[in-house]
Amino acid sequence: MISKRFHAALKKAKAKYKVIGHKTVYTAYDLATTAKRKLGSVAKSVLVRADKGFTILVLPGDRRIDMKKVKKVLGAKNVGLTTEKVLRTKLKVKPGSVSPLLAAGIKDVGVLVDKSLSGVKKVLAGAGSFTEHVEMSAKELTRLAAAKVADISEKPQAKRKRK
Repeated sequence: MISKRFHAALKKAKAKYKVIGHKTVYTAYDLATTAKRKLGSVAKSVLVRADKGFTILVLPGDRRIDMKKVKKVLGAKNVGLTTEKVLRTKLKVKPGSVSPLLAAGIKDVGVLVDKSLSGVKKVLAGAGSFTEHVEMSAKELTRLAAAKVADISEKPQAKRKRK
């Protein structure tokens, strides 16, 4: 269930959103399947640690992070995924429930939204819950998260058959 704190923050920001309830899911793929949506319309969020702090990366569920691009955009030498402990202490969430909207007001946590998400009319974004997500426009998500839009992902390569 989405927390009262989360609802209050959305209300304060005059957000245009809809809460979508569903069975418990832990991945973007599971959410897309359960909500009967295209994987590309699910905004997955990943917390990374960079030289200069933390950043939540937001990208379509059908794409993967390109760490070289992320390093370039952040101007960082080192970028890597964080641990479960960092998720719990920095964002106060469990793995799989990261939301770009949680970054507001947290020191040293920025948000980068992949530019490919801009072409999606309605996205399902994390809301700090395994049983509810929020549906909103990609533009609204970017505004609410005070995010920078950049090219930070790549399409996964098709698996090659072994000979």
